[in-house]
Amino acid sequence: MKSKVSAGLLLMMSLFSMIGFLSIVLNAFTQIDIGKYTSNILLILLGFGFLMEGQARFILRMVEDGRLTSTEISHIVTSVIGAIALISGIISFFVTQSQTILTIQGIISIIAIIIIIIETLVVK
Repeated sequence: MKSKVSAGLLLMMSLFSMIGFLSIVLNAFTQIDIGKYTSNILLILLGFGFLMEGQARFILRMVEDGRLTSTEISHIVTSVIGAIALISGIISFFVTQSQTILTIQGIISIIAIIIIIIETLVVK
């Protein structure tokens, strides 16, 4: 049985590319630097992507039904990572370079890279 790459992952990867391109173009042509906000925006998008991938709205229904298999656990873990990424992305707009926020961003980024590699190389 072959799986397909999810639409949410493709959407988030394309939004990452567009935001990166927009940051470069704005800096090159108008000298507007949005680099300090780019990582926050990307982290928020990453959080939404993980939440879409984890199918967060179905988790409560899975737990209520009492059927908790390895697939449901992976959905729960993905959704929790997405929620943490989303919250830290929003908080990082208001907090100036906290070591905790930078650590969370680094860990979420590494997890995202691993998941993207698995999704693109293993899943057809």
